[in-house]
Amino acid sequence: LLALLGGAAYLGLTAAFGLGIGAVLRSSAGGVAVVLGVILGLQIFLPLASLAFEGVRDFLPFAFDQAGAAMASVPQDLPAGTVPQRGAPLEPWLGGLVVLAWTSASLAAAGLLLRRRDA
Repeated sequence: LLALLGGAAYLGLTAAFGLGIGAVLRSSAGGVAVVLGVILGLQIFLPLASLAFEGVRDFLPFAFDQAGAAMASVPQDLPAGTVPQRGAPLEPWLGGLVVLAWTSASLAAAGLLLRRRDA
């Protein structure tokens, strides 16, 4: 049930993220392109970049799509005393916070720019 609710929340937050990006760019087509680039493009670019730059691997779980996948997953219990590996998927609640942070940043930037440009 929690995975189902996490998946639904992810889709809603993705729509709000797209709204924020579209308002920043003042273009619906540009907003769709950037959001798809963030969701699908980072999924391809970051693993390739992690081959050249070691620090990029630490960012992988915090990408929008990876955090959203963590939201819609069933948490796995690790044995006591086990430390998750670098680049391991996030817990569902932490993935939700990461997606919420991405969405909040886009909406905050949209609100700031709309207030400065259009008011």
